[in-house]
Order: sequence, then C-alpha cells, then structure tokens
Amino acid sequence: SLMGASSCVACPPGSFSAEPGMTTCSLAAAGFVAAGAGASAQEPCAPGSYTPGPGYAQCTPCPVGQFAEFPNSTTCTRAPAGAVAARSGANSTEACPPGFYSEEGDSACSPCPAGAYSDEWGSGECSVCPAPTTSLGPGATSCAACAAGYFWDASRYLENPCVECCVECPDSGAECLAAGVRRET
Repeated sequence: SLMGASSCVACPPGSFSAEPGMTTCSLAAAGFVAAGAGASAQEPCAPGSYTPGPGYAQCTPCPVGQFAEFPNSTTCTRAPAGAVAARSGANSTEACPPGFYSEEGDSACSPCPAGAYSDEWGSGECSVCPAPTTSLGPGATSCAACAAGYFWDASRYLENPCVECCVECPDSGAECLAAGVRRET
C-alpha cells in the first residue's frame, strides 16, 4: 500500500509485502519466488528448480543434464561424470550401470564401445581391453573375448581382464581368424 493513498495497491508478481500497510514491496530473494500479485510471503523453489536472482514470480526447472538437490537453489549443477540427470527438473542424478559411462552434464549413459569395458556403477569412462583381449560389442562389463589370432581358454581365468586367457592360435588354426573364438575344454 502507499501512504496517503485511498486504497492499497497489490505488490506485483516477484515481490511481496509481509505486513499490511507497508509502503514498499520486497523482491523475492534469489532461490525464492513471490508467485502472484499481492503476495504476502516469498516461497522457496522446490528441489529441481531455481531462480538466479531476486524478483522472480516463477521457479525455472533445471535443464536436462543438470540438477538441484536442495530447495531455494540459485543455480543447477551439471551431472557429474558417471551419472546423468535424464529429465528437466531433476533433483538428483542416476549412476550409469556397468557397461556404460557418461561425461559431466550428460543426460543419458552411453554404452562402452567394442574393445572397451566398464565393470562398475558410475563410470565416467570405459577402460580399453589390454591386448590381446577384447570385448564383443557395445555395453561390455568385461574383456571376455580375444582378438583375431587368439582363442579364449576359460581354464586360465584369474581376473578381469584376463590377458592369460587369450592363447595364440597354432599356425594351422584357421578357426582363429575372427575375434571371440572360444575353445571348449
């Protein structure tokens, strides 16, 4: 309201007056909103949304790839490597499963390419399979195959990646021309 005025004037959206008879309106603080005209209080933005400065009437949802974990946020945080914020308005991230990875700010996990693997949740990168091991296709969680010219001998398995499991094919071994050959023992 204004002193000396015959009627009160409502505070505009983005501002509020906490007590009747005030002569000024206060701007909603960063991370808060005063939603409609005549607001008597400011309200915090919910997790997953923010306002970057004072005077906002509406909170903005965090964009895909970012999140705001707490109420009254003034910014959103990029999803860390190994996790994603897959939807707008996210208040948390989801870890990438084994066989997948993500870079900072990604909205989706990507499968590890052939020849690489990830055996842990929340990987920010895939590990390259050491020669002569390989992985057969995207999304691998181990290097459980051998490159062309080698065969997989499971009886030698000790740990992932198992370089010892790949045995060089004999010269006459035409069956070892492709990657991923297994020898039954």
